[in-house]
Amino acid sequence: MKEFTRLNKFIASMTGYSRREADKLIEEGKVSINGKRVREQGIKIDETEDVVFINNEPVYESKPDVFKFYKPRRVLTAYGEGRGKDTLEKFPLFAGRKFPYSGRLDYESEGLLIFSNDGELIQRMQKPEYKMEKEYLVTVDRLLSSMEMEEFSSGLDTPKGKYQPCSIKFAGKQNYKVIIKEGKKRQIRNMFGYFGSKVKRLERVRIGPITIENLKPGEYKILSRDEIIKLYKATGLNYKAL
Repeated sequence: MKEFTRLNKFIASMTGYSRREADKLIEEGKVSINGKRVREQGIKIDETEDVVFINNEPVYESKPDVFKFYKPRRVLTAYGEGRGKDTLEKFPLFAGRKFPYSGRLDYESEGLLIFSNDGELIQRMQKPEYKMEKEYLVTVDRLLSSMEMEEFSSGLDTPKGKYQPCSIKFAGKQNYKVIIKEGKKRQIRNMFGYFGSKVKRLERVRIGPITIENLKPGEYKILSRDEIIKLYKATGLNYKAL
C-alpha cells in the first residue's frame, strides 16, 4: 500500500524551510509537483513517484530527473550567450543549470526536447544503433509529387548530405508527418529543399516513446515513471537498477 506525505512536511524534512515557510512557498505559487504548479494547502505526495520543485529547483534527486520541454521558435538549443539570440537560459528552469539534452533543434524549429541528469541515457538516445525515432509535423510551401515522396522515403544523397530511408505521410493542407531515425543538422529542411520545397514550420512531436502531448511553447513536464521506464528500455538501460 502506498504511503503519502503532506507536501509541507516533505519540504521541511528535505530543506531548511519550516512547515510554515513551506506553506508560504506553496501559497505564493513557488512549488510545483511533476511540472504542475500547486497552491492548495494540505496536498499529499508519493515520495517514491512525485518530483517536487521549489522555484524550478528539484527538492531531491533520489531518482533520475527526466523531463520534456517544448522549445519555441527563435530560441537556440544552447546555454549561455546567444550573440543576440535567446537561448534556453531565457527560461527560469534553465537559469544557471545546464541539463544534458537529446534532440537539438535549430533556431527556427520548435517542439520536443528531452533533458536528464543521467548522462548515459542522453548519450544512448543519440547513438544511431538504438534507432531512436523522431517524429515531426512539417509545413511546406509546395507539396511533393507521389514520385518525390517515394524518393524522399527511400533515402537521399544530396549536395548537403546523405540521408537514410525514413517515413513520410501527407497530413492535410500543406503538412507532412515525417519520421526519421537519425538527426543530422537541418536534415528535414535539406531533404525538402532538395525537391525545391521550403519548410515554413517544423515541429518535433515525438522522440522514441515520448510525445509532446499538450505542452505549449516554453512549458515543461516531468516524465511519469511509466514514460521513464519506456525511455530506458528503448535505450537498453534498466531503470529499476538505478
